Amino acid sequence: MKNSVFSLQSQKTQLEVLEKYYMDCRDDIKDIKYHMDVMNNETGELRDLVKEMRNDLKENTVCAVKSVNQIVQIQNDVDWLKRFFWAIMTASIASLVASIFNLIK
Repeated sequence: MKNSVFSLQSQKTQLEVLEKYYMDCRDDIKDIKYHMDVMNNETGELRDLVKEMRNDLKENTVCAVKSVNQIVQIQNDVDWLKRFFWAIMTASIASLVASIFNLIK
């Protein structure tokens, strides 16, 4: 009988140890799930941030290309202005030289 009582106490102690181990494991699993949820949320936020940065970069690239095209267009317009200026200056100098020759005669 003493042996059976000892055996019951031993089994009860083992059961308590297993129950405590089970509770600790369950708490650890809850902690792991919580941390995984946090990581998933942060990963989602990071993914959204990367998408936003990629879109911003695309928009900035498009804006830069448009700016370069506008600068080239303005430069071409300035080239036409330079050509017009040189045509007017050449005609003006030619008329000045002609006027001086007429005054000398």
